[in-house]
Amino acid sequence: MTDQFPEFEGGDVRVVLTTGRQYQLHASILRQHSRTMRDLLNPRTAIDLSSRAVRKGASTRWKMVLVPTDDEDAALRFQLSIVPLTDSGVEPRGSTTTIVVENENGRVSDPLFKAYHSILAALHGLPIDLGDAQEDNMADLLKAALEALSVAEYLQCVPIVTGPIEATLLATGQNLYRAIAENPTGWLVFSDRIRSRAIFKEAMIHAVGRYNTDKIQTVIHDGAMHDGIVSILERKAQEVINGVSITMRRLSAYYPISLTRVATVGRIDKDNTGRADYGNDILGWMALCVFRHWLGDMMATDHTTHDKDMGFFFIQLIAQGGNAYLNRTLMQQSFHAKFPMSPKGMNAVEFRLTEIKNNVKDYVKGYFKPTCQLDLHRYPVKHYTHTNIAPEDFPWHAEQAAARNADIERVMYGLGNADEDEDLDEDGDLTSVYGASEAEAHEEGSGYEGGNDAEGSDTGTQQNDQDDDNGEDDDGDTS
Repeated sequence: MTDQFPEFEGGDVRVVLTTGRQYQLHASILRQHSRTMRDLLNPRTAIDLSSRAVRKGASTRWKMVLVPTDDEDAALRFQLSIVPLTDSGVEPRGSTTTIVVENENGRVSDPLFKAYHSILAALHGLPIDLGDAQEDNMADLLKAALEALSVAEYLQCVPIVTGPIEATLLATGQNLYRAIAENPTGWLVFSDRIRSRAIFKEAMIHAVGRYNTDKIQTVIHDGAMHDGIVSILERKAQEVINGVSITMRRLSAYYPISLTRVATVGRIDKDNTGRADYGNDILGWMALCVFRHWLGDMMATDHTTHDKDMGFFFIQLIAQGGNAYLNRTLMQQSFHAKFPMSPKGMNAVEFRLTEIKNNVKDYVKGYFKPTCQLDLHRYPVKHYTHTNIAPEDFPWHAEQAAARNADIERVMYGLGNADEDEDLDEDGDLTSVYGASEAEAHEEGSGYEGGNDAEGSDTGTQQNDQDDDNGEDDDGDTS
């Protein structure tokens, strides 16, 4: 036997996934990284090896087999189950444990088996193979990632898979970002499960931009996303709506500087505030009237915050300026048809209108500073992408902050020190007092198996070793 994954010399846990996937591992390593393993691999489920079994090299104190689940609502189709063993470290005679045949009759192997293998390997510091980011398509990579994530959630070791899944998906580059832009809510849920900041941020940006669409609203109200994500999405969307509303008011209140006057000395002839002076600005006022007429029409037809795109199309027109709106053809058909003037006069009005368009561009340029990673030049979208996502906007931020505060309190108030009373629960478990991670630490500090379950094995064989000293073997015969 080797001393590396999947066969560790002296490993005290036999893990059987399928006929072709079997492992000899250390309980201490599995418990260290997985809360589910802590529950499965506890002293109450371990067997005490006989001294004869130990002399023959037996080390298995637990055996886990992957079995189908009967619960239709279970997250996984197969889950681990503890199998009873004798004091020799083997199943008793007549055992009916069924082991899955992975490639029976040439059938395609269930990807869940590979996912279990990947997670067990990751618990021992090995990389998770989800596929080739350059060769495999996004659907296959995502399917593999979801299988691995489901196993990690079942074993309660999600942090183990966050990095590998995130790295594999991010390596696909724009393929990932395009997929997120097309289905941001699905990626929000997924990124929250693996706690990926990069993917969550990208998905939230696009979800906010598409907040008013029927697809996003349906997901919000059908409960597909938990309240924490919905709360962040609604808050960020409201920030965009408020910003667009402020921009609309600024546009409506805009006056070209050339039309304004300042009363400095109080004399009409000095301040240029006479009737004739204002009369000279008539073409500028006509251009402003045309611009405001267009603004009012856009508002009246709900091309602003109430629209599906929250006014993106309207804001985009303002940003483009030029002939994007109120072009010469439209001016000829509408304004100049009602207010005919000389060609020189028409050119003067249109020139001043162009000046207004250029000036108001500054009011909306902030909407076109994207914070997403999608290449908008190659893959343009029809929604806002300027939302800023801060660290405190991640739904798991509060949970992590609470955990950090709890750690600080434990240090400040001495919780978990060796001189504190280690009150056990009714099963003799420290977990209810200190929490799982602290209980593990206390078990190690109190002399319980910490690195390789050595003392656990000694405890199980101590009485038998004493019998050997008295000259008797396991069967009570005199040697």
